[in-house]
Amino acid sequence: MKKINILFALLFSFIVASAQETELKQKFILETLVEAPVFVGHANIDKSDQITFTHFLQQELEYLSELDYPDKEGIVGVRFTVNADGSLSKIHIENSVSKTLDYAVLHAIKTSDKKWLAGKINGSATAMEKTMYVKFDIPGNPNHVDMANLHLGFAMKQLNDIKNLPTRSLDKNRLIIKTQRKAKVASSHLANAEKYVPNDMSITFWQAFIYELQGNTELMNQRLEKYLELVEYKTLNEKVKKDMNLAVITFK
Repeated sequence: MKKINILFALLFSFIVASAQETELKQKFILETLVEAPVFVGHANIDKSDQITFTHFLQQELEYLSELDYPDKEGIVGVRFTVNADGSLSKIHIENSVSKTLDYAVLHAIKTSDKKWLAGKINGSATAMEKTMYVKFDIPGNPNHVDMANLHLGFAMKQLNDIKNLPTRSLDKNRLIIKTQRKAKVASSHLANAEKYVPNDMSITFWQAFIYELQGNTELMNQRLEKYLELVEYKTLNEKVKKDMNLAVITFK
C-alpha cells in the first residue's frame, strides 16, 4: 500500500507540473493553424489517383496474410517523422509484436519515403511526427481486448500476491527475492497485454508501479509521463478511430 501511495503522490506531482505546460499547449493550438502531413501515394504529387496511407499499408502487407503458421498477433505501432521535404526519418517501433511483423511494417513504411506532403504550421512546411498502427488478427482467436485483459489479470494476480507476502515471517533478503520474481512475471504479462492493446492507461500505470518496485526511477517516470499523455488523449481506440491510422491484416 505504501508503494501505491508513493506512486500516486508522484503522479500528482506530475499532474501539477504539467498543468502550466498543458495551458500553453492549448493556447498554441488556438492561435496556430496546423495542417497534418498528407500521404499522396506516389512521388509525383500532381497525379490524382491518390490512396490513403492505411490502404497503401494494407496493399504492401497483404502477403503476410498468406503465412502458413502465424505465431503472433497484435498491434504493431510505428512512429516516424515526415520532414519538410516529404521524406521520412526517425522511423522506429513503438509497440512490438514479433520480429517478423515489426520488420515487415517498418519496411512498408520506409517504401513511402518521398510520397508525402509535409505538414504545415501557419502555411510553412514543418517536420511532424506521425504514428501508424497495423493490427494483425488470427481468425478464431479471442479478440485483442479480451487477450489483453487476460494478461492484465495475470499481472494483477502477481501484484496482489506481492501485497499479501508474509512480511513478518520472511527475512528481508527472501522478501526482496520473492517480490522481484513476482514483479518480473507481472511485467512480462503486461508486455504481452500491450501487444494486443498498446497505449492502454491501466497497463501503463501498473508498468510504472512495477518499475517503482524494481527501483528503476527513470523508467517509472517515463511510464508516468506516458500515462499523463494517455489521460489527455483518452484511449488508443478513440485516437485510432479519429485519425484513421489503423491498418488491419487478417491471416487466412
